[in-house]
Amino acid sequence: MGAFLASVERTVLKPGNDPAGSIRSAVGVCIEFHKPAPIAASVSVQPDCRSTEGCLFCDQYRVHADAADIRKLLSCRHCVRLVSGRADSIEQYDTSFGAVLRRVDFLLFELRKRDAALVDHIEQDVDVAGNLDAFWSARLDQLFELGVA
Repeated sequence: MGAFLASVERTVLKPGNDPAGSIRSAVGVCIEFHKPAPIAASVSVQPDCRSTEGCLFCDQYRVHADAADIRKLLSCRHCVRLVSGRADSIEQYDTSFGAVLRRVDFLLFELRKRDAALVDHIEQDVDVAGNLDAFWSARLDQLFELGVA
């Protein structure tokens, strides 16, 4: 249990805390690009530097408790929710979309512990007003063009 809590503390960074060599991603920050490692022995989604979903399940992934990274996570969740209805079965939904949504919701839960008002404000802005992060807004446009969302 202590190791799990320590990993959560390591994953959620204070605003402005940018580890040396880290690079920004669509859902936060990567501290060791091209060196994916799973967050646990058994994960639903394998870490992969080429997929956004893979980042969320990687031990190298970090997220800042700031407006930019909170918006990224909420925007990701918004897009995943839109396409999750395309799952062919409950099993497919659970192992792909469900796993990602649970991980994002867990991270948002941890971010709310640090600044609930900020998370709630951005959640309204993303989910109600549709003001997504620029990356996710472009991804959403692509999904609409492809007829997936």
